Amino acid sequence: SPQVGMRASSMILLSLMPSLLSCSSRVAAFTRPVLSSIPTSQARTRLSTSSSSMCSKIETFHPRQTAESSLDVKWKNPTSIHVVLGSKSFTRQLLLKEMEVEYECFPANIDEKAIRSEDPEKLVLALANAKADALLQRHCKDGKWTGSEQVDESKVTLLLTSDQVVVHEGRILEKPEDQEEARSFISGYGRSPPSTVGAIAVTNVATGKRVTSLDKATIVFNSIPSDVIEEIVKDDMTLHCAGGLMVEDPRIQPYLVRIEGGMDSVMGLGKRTTRSLLESVLQ
Repeated sequence: SPQVGMRASSMILLSLMPSLLSCSSRVAAFTRPVLSSIPTSQARTRLSTSSSSMCSKIETFHPRQTAESSLDVKWKNPTSIHVVLGSKSFTRQLLLKEMEVEYECFPANIDEKAIRSEDPEKLVLALANAKADALLQRHCKDGKWTGSEQVDESKVTLLLTSDQVVVHEGRILEKPEDQEEARSFISGYGRSPPSTVGAIAVTNVATGKRVTSLDKATIVFNSIPSDVIEEIVKDDMTLHCAGGLMVEDPRIQPYLVRIEGGMDSVMGLGKRTTRSLLESVLQ
């Protein structure tokens, strides 16, 4: 059962149109697209890019992941429950839609640079909690969510916030400053695997109860040849990706050995962990 500080598994690198990129200067865990909403009909469709040929669908399951597929994991809101996602992350919205969760987006828009820690677990937990606190301060009064005009006041609001970073050899990796740094990042992945460390927090606005969980995944690579690395670092998208690499990139698939965890955790919101938290916060 979920509890504060509980460990789970968590990394995605999506290709997306440069105009849709999140421009946060803090690490964006292998860069996720940011949109205000996505239609259900597009929930499995990847946005194409002008800089690569990766035009297939976004898949939330990878054949080399060690975790059981989460494609059948669902959580349909009880009629008395209203869910708020404290993010505009495209992939988190995609995962909630696959879970059949009805939600609306309210990004926290906090100063993430003001919260620092060299410990990635402490950092993501602090950020997930800070996002929840900021949203509650702005949109909560007397145990009621006030940010949505059309929400029935009798409904209980559950606020879902999260954060994720990329970690390699004990160091939090941000977006590479230049091609040289990207080259250094990627060449090191064959030496030791990068991981994503994420945190998910769900707050019951009515009771104030909050449950959190860590959500991790590790990507194991064989050595990536220098000519492949050179091709990747010349891609415009590389400097927009925390860690400088897109896990879905067809060019690195021959060298991807396994994902220790699930692709949904790689994408920033492990479904089983999320479902457990949603259930737990209501108990």
